Amino acid sequence: MTDPTLVLVNLGSTASTEEADVRRYLNQFLMDRHVIDVPWPLRRFIVSMVLRRRPAASAAAYRSIWWAEGSPLIVISQRLQQKTATLWGVPVELAMHYGEPSIEQVLVDLAWRARSGAGTAVPAIRSQHGHHRRRGSAARREAARACTAA
Repeated sequence: MTDPTLVLVNLGSTASTEEADVRRYLNQFLMDRHVIDVPWPLRRFIVSMVLRRRPAASAAAYRSIWWAEGSPLIVISQRLQQKTATLWGVPVELAMHYGEPSIEQVLVDLAWRARSGAGTAVPAIRSQHGHHRRRGSAARREAARACTAA
């Protein structure tokens, strides 16, 4: 039997205050059908219009709140991860719904660790919306198969 691992999931943050990173994050966030609830072609059009100007303004806003260690949300989440691991005595991983480390990547990493005998199980994760993102379904199935095969 493998040991349990707790996965803390947060909304996410841009990787840096660089405009390209902010653009990538905004695109991923705004293209979620639960964020802009319109048919995909209209959502793609809306997001394309937003991405023409918003990344520069958002990058400036991120720079105004950014900490020396990085994104405040990520830094606080990492601190929570460390304290939770200490208090609970189990491995704790951190995943982000948008941005990095992604839920999918954390699950795949856990699956590979379990498969290689590192003794970590892959937990079931549901987002704050009560749904799984489509893009990650294949990664989650692969992770589940890897754990089953371990």
